[in-house]
This record gives sequence, structure tokens and C-alpha cells, in this order.
Amino acid sequence: MRLAAGELRDRILVKREERVSDGQGGSTKTQNVLMSCWARVKPIAAKDAVIAMKDVDFRTHEILIRIPNPDRMPSIHDLVIWQSYTLRIKATRPGADRGSLFLDCVTEV
Repeated sequence: MRLAAGELRDRILVKREERVSDGQGGSTKTQNVLMSCWARVKPIAAKDAVIAMKDVDFRTHEILIRIPNPDRMPSIHDLVIWQSYTLRIKATRPGADRGSLFLDCVTEV
């Protein structure tokens, strides 16, 4: 099964957080753009829960992309910017056609 270009209708931006030394013994978090690509973003579920006596709202999204260059491969903990949402990648898995990659994400609070 080949991934058709028409299936990828959402534009996403993938960012990677890195710590940069501030020159005084500390560090600062920076976000660098890893890639920008077309994707299929599908909200799969919404779940409310109580964790450690605190209300937590999980909104899970499944994102399908074409496998990019190996040096631009998204990984766990990268951020995905889609519309006005910031999503955190929790898992990656190959698609059925070997040319695609699924990103399992949760909404960043």
C-alpha cells in the first residue's frame, strides 16, 4: 500500500528542544526547527484523568508523515506545531508501506 499525496493535508512543523550553555554554569532551552512537512493529523481520543490528585486532560493525536531524511527524523520528546496546537511526540512507529512514519502525540500544556 503506497501513501498517496492527497492523504497528507495538514502542514506541520517539527521542533527539537536543546539545552545551550549560557556561559555562567547554567543552560537555556532553545527550540530549533527540525523539519516542516505535509501530514495527516488525526485526533484519536480525548481522556480526562486524575493523576497524583491533579486533574489532567490528555488529547491524543496520531500523525502520519512520509519518512524524511535520516538526519531530520522526528523522535520522542520532539514538538509538533499543528494549527494552534503544540503536541509532544510520545512514540514513533513505521507505517505499513515502509515509506511512512506514525507519530503518537499528546497535547502539550
